[in-house]
Amino acid sequence: MRAPILSPATLLLHGRLALGRAGWSTIIAWALLLGGTCACVGGLPYLRVMVAQRQADLDLAATRVARAAHAPAPPAPPPPLAQRNLQAFYDALGDVRYAEQDLAVLFDEAARQGLTLVQGDYKLAYDKAGLFYTYVLQLPVTGRYAAIRDFSRQMLVSVPYLALDEISIKRQAVGDASVEARLRLTLYLDGPADYLAAPSGVASPDKGHAP
Repeated sequence: MRAPILSPATLLLHGRLALGRAGWSTIIAWALLLGGTCACVGGLPYLRVMVAQRQADLDLAATRVARAAHAPAPPAPPPPLAQRNLQAFYDALGDVRYAEQDLAVLFDEAARQGLTLVQGDYKLAYDKAGLFYTYVLQLPVTGRYAAIRDFSRQMLVSVPYLALDEISIKRQAVGDASVEARLRLTLYLDGPADYLAAPSGVASPDKGHAP
């Protein structure tokens, strides 16, 4: 037996009756559920891409943190130039305990150059602001001009903490081979503030003359 063929009007009537029995709220709920399901299914690949990107960002951040933790600390900046120069000055100071040895070097060099050191003045002082000693030597010297020049140059090389503050030269006559000079030298020395250095004052004759 063949099923009866329903006309479009009959189908529309059956649809209206079904909607009436189910209710519009049920239809809307099913429509929303179906739409949400389609949206989730359609957006799932995009969500997967976003999750993967976030995970990659987290991995990169963790790698950078690990590298920073194991990276060596940057070198400390060098001290200012003035501080470095001051430290170099202190490093170059002589030792006040061996001031007499420095004088012996001076007298030996004068003798080697054939110079005569007349009795001189010696003054040891402590610089409280700079925390170092100054040993000032006033030395009258007699000899050839070239010998005095070589003596001064060699002393500055042999004793690096020695300074030639002043030199004055006088010739008694035009034809004299020897000249009279007066040297003002300063030894810069390190040592405790309460150190009682010797010799001081006027040099004794045996130390005031070079053989």
